[in-house]
Amino acid sequence: MKKGTSFFYIFIAILGITFSSCNFKLKESNNYNKPDVKLTDKEIIIVIPCINTKTKYINVYRRDKINDEVVNLGVLFHPEALEADHKNYYFIDETVERTHTYDYRARYCISGKYYYTDWSEEKEIPDSTVFYADGSYSFAYNAQSAEVIIDNPNGIYTMEFSGTITEPDFPDFNSTDYKPALIVSSETTTQTLLLTSITSGSPMKLTDFLPSIFLDTDIKIEGIVGQKIEYDDPSKPADEQKIKSIIWTQPAAIAVDGYNPEGTINIPSITGIDGHDYSRSVTISR
Repeated sequence: MKKGTSFFYIFIAILGITFSSCNFKLKESNNYNKPDVKLTDKEIIIVIPCINTKTKYINVYRRDKINDEVVNLGVLFHPEALEADHKNYYFIDETVERTHTYDYRARYCISGKYYYTDWSEEKEIPDSTVFYADGSYSFAYNAQSAEVIIDNPNGIYTMEFSGTITEPDFPDFNSTDYKPALIVSSETTTQTLLLTSITSGSPMKLTDFLPSIFLDTDIKIEGIVGQKIEYDDPSKPADEQKIKSIIWTQPAAIAVDGYNPEGTINIPSITGIDGHDYSRSVTISR
């Protein structure tokens, strides 16, 4: 099995509790201390302290003060992402806009529970800051001329892209192994699901693509995002590597054709006719 395929199933279990939508509500009391944020001429460095050795992973959130939009930047895994001093985690944010002001917060997953930090001090990106020399870049997919088509030919639900989707364009995206991922949500979870193709006219069977948590329930397609996986030691054999971090580009909305009147879709996992209850002890004659 290829490395990308093997880790896909890990993502289904992990990313459902790591990728949050932009409109989540957070408690502002009893939070951990805010992360430290450092601005250089090349990047923003978010310094997140290690507070508990039972931490499983940490989400990093950024808020744009111009529009109050909150995005999930990525995930740091413990202990793989812990620095050599065993005191801090570092997250590098390069996908910022000049003249915008940002603050950051982290969410720790510790023993199955979530703990937030306060928001960091605000950092304004000066217009003179040169993150990218040519000044032309984009941090999200452009799907304005595309849509996702949900169809049900012969009782089999399929999904395909129609139109043109343009990839993000910034140095790290072009030089490293980002993959497209679809953001899918239900009432209980939001996940990023890796896509094998975003080419128009390539249908995929939804019961094969969606994990079981998204079957037999109302779901929405929230958008598309670029996803990069970093490993603790890429020189190791694939089966010995551990995920260090997951990094996401900015999310992009995409239109969907095939929703029901409520604006959702429900994909059944079982296509056969329901049977009847037979929950009693019985001896089979042979």
